[in-house]
Amino acid sequence: MAFGQPQDAKSPELRSKKSQNTLGLSLGLHHSQNQDLLFSPLTYDGQSLLAIELFYQRRSQKGLHLLRVAFDRMSVESTGPLTFPFFDAPITRQSSTASFLNLKYGYAREAMHNEKMNLLIGGMLDNQIHLLEYKFAEYEEEGYLLAYSLAIWLRGEFRINQTQSLNFETSFPVVYFLSRPPYAIVDNEGIQSNNGFTHVHGRGKLHALSGFTKLHLLLSYNRSLSSKLDLLLAYQFDYIRATEPLKLSVVKNGFDLGVAFKF
Repeated sequence: MAFGQPQDAKSPELRSKKSQNTLGLSLGLHHSQNQDLLFSPLTYDGQSLLAIELFYQRRSQKGLHLLRVAFDRMSVESTGPLTFPFFDAPITRQSSTASFLNLKYGYAREAMHNEKMNLLIGGMLDNQIHLLEYKFAEYEEEGYLLAYSLAIWLRGEFRINQTQSLNFETSFPVVYFLSRPPYAIVDNEGIQSNNGFTHVHGRGKLHALSGFTKLHLLLSYNRSLSSKLDLLLAYQFDYIRATEPLKLSVVKNGFDLGVAFKF
């Protein structure tokens, strides 16, 4: 989540060498659509009423450091019923569970600065871990996506006045390590019979620019309540697409409310 007022070119204290630290917490409502052809051609829908994110930001003349940890877990259901010729009526899948953990570290430098706007460009280590527990009658299959990527990170900060600002940021990977099941049932047995963490990472491969797409967009409104406390309203959009061994697509939208303490 982006945070912080743009620095004012007319304000010597904000342009000083002293670093400013920000520690924040946000809660939000997130919605997800997921389709994984390894398990089902159906699209699964769900929403989380208590997505949580912690972030720490350190800013100085040299640049901006940002660390984020975000987690949400939701119950997801198929968007349409299944029909079979030997059943009298359509049936629906049981509710499944999706968990999302996102760890990010980014560093950026100012590329442009004036009284109303800052533009920062840098890199971000973006680690995505998705766990999906699909329920099929009496059986449960464990799907996963691990994507550890080095991404280009762009951030714009637009000052409205002394206490309000709008921030925009986007990131997209250029090099990444990706791990997915080769196919559902056999890999599920492999996870259960071996060390799960080691097994999953052992299936991963290093890629560059192909086979995986991730786009992150964030728009936030920041309001300074005092010299130490800020309020944040944000909208986030994430699109993830993988093609190997079969197609996976995830679309997430989120609305967040947060506070941050500056020191």
